[in-house]
Amino acid sequence: MAAIATIKTLSGVGVLADKAAREDMPPFRQFNLVYGFNGSGKSTLSRLFACLEDGKHHGNLPSGCSFESALDGGATFKAPNALGGLDSHVRVFNEDFIARNLEWKEGRASSIFYISEEQSDLAAELSAAQQTLADKERSRDADKKIADEREKALKNYRTERAKLVAASLHLGNRRYEARQPEKDYETLSYDKDARLEAEALTALVDVARLTAPPPALNAISIEVDAIRKTVEGARHFAELSIGTVVLDEMENHPAMVPWLKTGHDFHSANDLENCLLCGNTISDARKQKLAQALDDRLSKLLGELKDAGAKASILLTEIRSASDAWPKTAELELQLAERYATARHDTDSFLNDFVPVIEEACRILSARVEQPTTPITHDLPSPDQIAARSEALKEAIAVQNAVVSEHNEASADFAKRQDGAREAIKKHYLAEGHENYAALKNSLEEANGRVSSLEEEIRTLEGDIAELSAKVRTHGPAADQITKLVRAYLGHGELTIFAVDGGYELRRHNKCPSSGNLGRLRAFQAGGPGSPLINAMRLQFRGASAERAWFSV
Repeated sequence: MAAIATIKTLSGVGVLADKAAREDMPPFRQFNLVYGFNGSGKSTLSRLFACLEDGKHHGNLPSGCSFESALDGGATFKAPNALGGLDSHVRVFNEDFIARNLEWKEGRASSIFYISEEQSDLAAELSAAQQTLADKERSRDADKKIADEREKALKNYRTERAKLVAASLHLGNRRYEARQPEKDYETLSYDKDARLEAEALTALVDVARLTAPPPALNAISIEVDAIRKTVEGARHFAELSIGTVVLDEMENHPAMVPWLKTGHDFHSANDLENCLLCGNTISDARKQKLAQALDDRLSKLLGELKDAGAKASILLTEIRSASDAWPKTAELELQLAERYATARHDTDSFLNDFVPVIEEACRILSARVEQPTTPITHDLPSPDQIAARSEALKEAIAVQNAVVSEHNEASADFAKRQDGAREAIKKHYLAEGHENYAALKNSLEEANGRVSSLEEEIRTLEGDIAELSAKVRTHGPAADQITKLVRAYLGHGELTIFAVDGGYELRRHNKCPSSGNLGRLRAFQAGGPGSPLINAMRLQFRGASAERAWFSV
């Protein structure tokens, strides 16, 4: 067994001066004598060793003190929290011991254990059990420290993840605290596919951040059939032959037909005989020829051309400004914005393909109004091409409006969509941190398992020790031995040591003496089961009263 070699440090230990580890102190020997005046620190020094005996801070030492003792083998024991391990190897006899074990007024003392030869095997077994218990307790304390550290690491990890998740969920007045990740790991179903790419996660965080749903949007409306009809009408008017008898002047000067028509109608309506332009008389024959050339069919054609031209011009303006009235991409729900931007671009592209076509239609109609009797050459696409373009535009409009419809549905069910986004965010972080969390949790469970196993072993050992102690520790025979020694020393049998529950009584003529006759009794109790047998006793009396008794082992 190693011996106490030195006291390395002292701090705040009553009257004793503080000592640092670097300061030299003579090492302890096998026997050491410490002497000094009252109040010089002898009792305080003995209480340092009493801490090692009890494995805990001594009640009579200052509460804030600290010290460190070292064995000759290098092991150290520190106050206030690392004193265990020498409990069964250190015994201190000082005033504190006397105060605990001797009741002067009642004439009582604590037990001295007499271990018979027959009990020596049990005593050895008990001593071994106590040593095993001390080893198990040290192992338990070490594993408990590891478990505490791992529990702290797991707690810190939960706190970190909770802060990260809370920052993404935007819960407002609600909280996502450190215990919530543990609950989510147990209740939410997730796998590695729950992890999100950065863009998808950002989109969900943006949904969670919203304080109100985005407003509903109007679907786009384009009269694709009106576009197709305008183009086909322009083609018809461009290629139309009026099929009527016309004057040579009209064929030679087709641009003058509208002017001629207007002049003829004015002169006829006002019954004018002479031409307002040249002043010549307009003969009946000339009037008849003009009337035949400028009949109702030409009037109708001119009307239709002007009407078609006006509609084509309006349609061209609408096509050019149509996209200005469509919902903007920024107005869309964030998760739909990219799809909507693509659909909007497709619709705009197909619609813009019709701009030069409608421009050509406007040119044709305008030219035919100016020369109604002459067909117009043109660059209009074929009817099949116009039909294909119209169908592509309709499909693009349908796709764009489908995204708008999704946006409106999401807006109408905002709370459910936001809850879904927040759950997806939590699952992402659960999946992302799964390996670290599982490792920390398993490590803690492993450490706690070792602590529980050791505590079970300690409880079993404590039961065994209690049972062995009941068999070994009996103080009755020691009373008889003490009485024989007292009578042999005094030469008479007036004084008798009686065993009572928890200790002894000193009696005279079988009666307890008064406190005045009892004097002072000092006793040194053997160290417990497994201690050496009592081998000597010295009693010193002054007259008939006991002044002092030393029980030596």
